[in-house]
Amino acid sequence: MAWDIVSSQRTGMAFSGRYYQAGFYDRQHDVILWGGYDGISYVSTHAIKSEKGAVPVIVTAVRSNDRQLLPMVDYAGSSIRYQNKIELPHTEKNLTFEFSTLAYSSESEFYYRLGNSKQWSKLEPGQNRISFANLHSGRYRLFMRNGNSDDPQLSPVTEFGFTILPPWYASVIAYVIYALALAVIVFVIIKYIRRNLRLKYERKEKEKTLELSNLKLDFFIHISHEIKAPLSLIIAPLSTLIKETKKPEHKSRLEFIYKHALKLNLLIHEVLDFKQMDYTSEDTLIRSNIELCSFIRNILDAFSTIFADKNIRSAFVSNGEQMWMNLDIVKMESVISNIITNAIKFIPDEGGQIEVSIIQEEQTVAIQISDTGSGIRREDLPYVFIRYFQSKNKERRKDGSGIGLYIVRKFIELHGGHVSIHSAGDDCGTLVTITLPLSGDNCVVSMQNHSQADSQLTPLAGKPVLLIVDDNVEMATYLAEAFSEEYCCLHALNGKDGITIASEHYPDIILADQIMPEMDGIEFCREIRKMSQTALVPIIMLTARDDKETELKSMKAGVDVFMSKPFDVDKLRSRLEQLLQTRREIEKKLCVETTVHSQIKEKETDTGEAFITELVSIMEENMENTEFNVSMLCQLVGMDNKQLYRKVKQLAGVTPVDLIRRIRMKKAAVLLSQHRFSVSEVMYMVGYSNPSYFSKCFVAEYKISPSQYASKLQSERK
Repeated sequence: MAWDIVSSQRTGMAFSGRYYQAGFYDRQHDVILWGGYDGISYVSTHAIKSEKGAVPVIVTAVRSNDRQLLPMVDYAGSSIRYQNKIELPHTEKNLTFEFSTLAYSSESEFYYRLGNSKQWSKLEPGQNRISFANLHSGRYRLFMRNGNSDDPQLSPVTEFGFTILPPWYASVIAYVIYALALAVIVFVIIKYIRRNLRLKYERKEKEKTLELSNLKLDFFIHISHEIKAPLSLIIAPLSTLIKETKKPEHKSRLEFIYKHALKLNLLIHEVLDFKQMDYTSEDTLIRSNIELCSFIRNILDAFSTIFADKNIRSAFVSNGEQMWMNLDIVKMESVISNIITNAIKFIPDEGGQIEVSIIQEEQTVAIQISDTGSGIRREDLPYVFIRYFQSKNKERRKDGSGIGLYIVRKFIELHGGHVSIHSAGDDCGTLVTITLPLSGDNCVVSMQNHSQADSQLTPLAGKPVLLIVDDNVEMATYLAEAFSEEYCCLHALNGKDGITIASEHYPDIILADQIMPEMDGIEFCREIRKMSQTALVPIIMLTARDDKETELKSMKAGVDVFMSKPFDVDKLRSRLEQLLQTRREIEKKLCVETTVHSQIKEKETDTGEAFITELVSIMEENMENTEFNVSMLCQLVGMDNKQLYRKVKQLAGVTPVDLIRRIRMKKAAVLLSQHRFSVSEVMYMVGYSNPSYFSKCFVAEYKISPSQYASKLQSERK
């Protein structure tokens, strides 16, 4: 097509072929206008002119995962061409940047670098895209230029900034929250550690305070023990002087002294009871066979002076004259004394009455202690057995410590019993009921209405021999004087001297102190029990240390009765008579050697004698059985080990093991005396398989070996 252009100063026109078109060039605006049948168009002459000078690079689009990012949708602001920085979410990690120079006539060579890198990277010819993959959150700067010249006039550098925002958990606010949470955690940990350290310090302080308090209390307890010995030397002679004094004025003064001495004794026992409540040994009962009626009468007699001083009438009622039970003497005495003491506190000064009654039923024994005092408020009744409880009514506190009834309940429950208290209110009195079961360890040994003559000792040609072993000369002298009418008294200052005197004079009964030089009372008792001549001699232990551990050791050493200082002389006298009577009855009823030599022909009438005879018969039947022991004996008798031990100890004065051994040794002696069997044959015939052990047991019983015993008997016959 041929073009004819007519130009003027402002306009020019061209015509072509049969179709006529008009064109106009506007020099002022540097555009060309074309007119035709359908419309007018214009073209700028800048796009077709040769560019002179540098051309900058412009970012035209940003893509993520082959998707173009749109303004106000994926980022804030207008078109990317008119921005030099954008912010993108953390999900946009794979970015592609498109750029151009917008120049049609120039040939472009694109270079770029990211961040602080000094090295420029060149794109392939015809490429105008830069891609970045797996970008981390942060701020980035992208530098681009057209050409490789470092001169900005020739190759101007375009800087484009973009920011990939972090996720919410890595944002500044999140880190602030993390810092606050960490600070709170550290604060809580520090506070917890400080609190633990403070509690640990307080605990140590309490332990030190408690240790110091225990040391002080132990010292006080020790002093209390030491006070009991001289207090015994005050109370015991006073009780005798009161009976012997005829002048009323002297007698009243002595009774006044005796009353306060008893009060001091009661306070000492309360202190010792309170201390002993904290030890696990208090959960152990040391039972003794006691006659309940006389036991309670003796306790009432101990309060007789106080009763007289406060015009209190005392009464004792029982549906049986004698009731024998296996009880802990010390604990039961503390129980009855605490209840009577509380009753005395609440009886008015003008006087009143205290009544103690014992009611024996088929399965239980009830001890009821009633008074006519001011009574207990109903709202206080549920709490009276709680430790340290005291009534809110100041008039009813009566200077109590709040531990008496707590001790009562604990000791009764240890015996398997129950204690209850009833009171109708003000000025209506109080009734305390103690219920003990007649089963198990509390079982009644005997309950008969004996005559007064049955409880007395059988007259002897001479006085019984009483050995007093005590390092306190004053105490020993006083005891010897107190019992000089009934006994022939011997005195030893320590255990060794006591052993010597016992081996020479064979005492009928022994009074021993627990704490002595050279050999103490417990070791003395062990040695006494080892000697065949004194193995069955009754022993009464007198001591100021009446703690449970000492009492247990004493019982294991063979002590029959454990009495704490200070003691009542009349009570001690009754104990001596009771032990002597029991021993003589055993000596009359139990003759082991006679039983071994010949069977009893007459029908047994006494229950204890029949029981021992049955045991001996069983032992003779199983004499040759080397496996025969106490367990097998219990099965054959139909009793448990504990019951058999208690009954044999009561009737025979020895343990079942000792009884079996003695029966075997007696049988061995009889067989050796016949001179028909050798020592080995006799050993097997009495149930032994170890010659050395058989010889040891025989020597312990007869002080010579079996062969020497047989030779001695043979020489005597010749």
